[in-house]
Amino acid sequence: MLLCLQFAFLSVRAYIHLPKLDSQLRYFSHWNQFSPLDFYKEVTVKTIVSIMLMCILLGCGPDRALISDTKFDMGLRKKMEEVANAEQPVDLLVQGKCSAEINGLMREGLIDAGANVQMMKGDVFKARVSSDSVFDVAGLEFVVQLELLKE
Repeated sequence: MLLCLQFAFLSVRAYIHLPKLDSQLRYFSHWNQFSPLDFYKEVTVKTIVSIMLMCILLGCGPDRALISDTKFDMGLRKKMEEVANAEQPVDLLVQGKCSAEINGLMREGLIDAGANVQMMKGDVFKARVSSDSVFDVAGLEFVVQLELLKE
């Protein structure tokens, strides 16, 4: 990612100096209608935008190790290590704590992240979550903690 940002910085820097170079080339060229750098300017802008979008998209995903360390209890961490190499996703019964009392938007966010919400009381919820979706549920801003419940 650092390499992408450095390339984007150099591209922007080169783009800033293009008008000066362009005027010098037009002075020495026989045609003043089209500059050789017009095409380069267009390609440079497209390249800069593409690299910036790529950096943003790659850098926005949740860090699984950080989520596991900060939001999972020890039982859930051990269970996730066990099922990490499983072929089929495993359904887990989890209890979660939120930063505030759960409202309709939070419930929708939990459902969209893959939680089958069974119970909500204040800032605590109980849900069935696939092992594939646990990190998505824990990655929600308002989810503070997840713990594994015994069935």
